[in-house]
Amino acid sequence: MNQSWQSPDTGELLFVGESGITSYVGGTFTRLITVGTYGWVQDVDGVTGSDTWAVGFGGAAWKRKLPAGFTTIPTGTTVDLDAVRVVSSNEVYLGGDQSTLLRYDGSTFKTVTLPALRFGMRNYRIVLGMAGELSSPRGLWVLVSGGEVIELHEGKPPVIHSILFEGNNLAFTSPDELVVVGSGDCIVRKKL
Repeated sequence: MNQSWQSPDTGELLFVGESGITSYVGGTFTRLITVGTYGWVQDVDGVTGSDTWAVGFGGAAWKRKLPAGFTTIPTGTTVDLDAVRVVSSNEVYLGGDQSTLLRYDGSTFKTVTLPALRFGMRNYRIVLGMAGELSSPRGLWVLVSGGEVIELHEGKPPVIHSILFEGNNLAFTSPDELVVVGSGDCIVRKKL
């Protein structure tokens, strides 16, 4: 298992990993997707009243709006996708290898360009996690391998924050506080 997520609408637990997507409801596990040729499913996310998304190897993405099952969504990429962030059915972010960051607007995917790091900083290749959203004043915060967090706002230049450790996860713990957790018991928080 790579990640899990619990639906705020139904209480259903979803688990994603090497074998696919599995649901847990009322004491029963049910396989929803078996991935086969795609390999691992890396992440799953959703929000109240919105679609649930999962992403995985080979550019694979799946979307579900209850009561229907998951359907495969072509992303236009073949790179491994490692992270998904659902804001609403019309604002979804997919991130992965080769600095890939895609924004889904409810009908199409558009590439969000990540900045090149300044000379002397560690290079990154994988988007590991995301918090916030471009449509919000607080912006979209993107955790990348190599120990950096990139702050993105529509119409403004990106800001690169170096956290000096390999981050594993980031999330807003309050509307104005971002926390990054990483290897070796490392944690950092930023007040906006």
